[in-house]
Amino acid sequence: LPNQDLPPASSPDYSFSLVALLFSVPALGGALFGYDIGSTSFAITQMQDANFAGVSWWKTVQSSPAWTGTIVSAGAAGALLGSFLMFLCADFLGRRTELRLGGALYAAGALLESW
Repeated sequence: LPNQDLPPASSPDYSFSLVALLFSVPALGGALFGYDIGSTSFAITQMQDANFAGVSWWKTVQSSPAWTGTIVSAGAAGALLGSFLMFLCADFLGRRTELRLGGALYAAGALLESW
């Protein structure tokens, strides 16, 4: 009789809604990363076209993979720089203040982009 020593099965000690929330945050991050890749691709495509670029140096972007790479890398470089600066400020500001400041800067950037 192999199962005599096991206690009866009970309900799980976790909430399904909390587990769903826990997994939805990284999923949202992945979706936003995909959106970022798509918008960067769209911006590069627009910068390589004379009708849509709005800049006089569109032909340089079109003919130079180095310039295209530089433009694409600028977003990642900005994120790296911002992360490094916030890392330096973490001990000085404290965790909550740093998160609030980061959220405010993100909201300000979103407002500037929509304008």
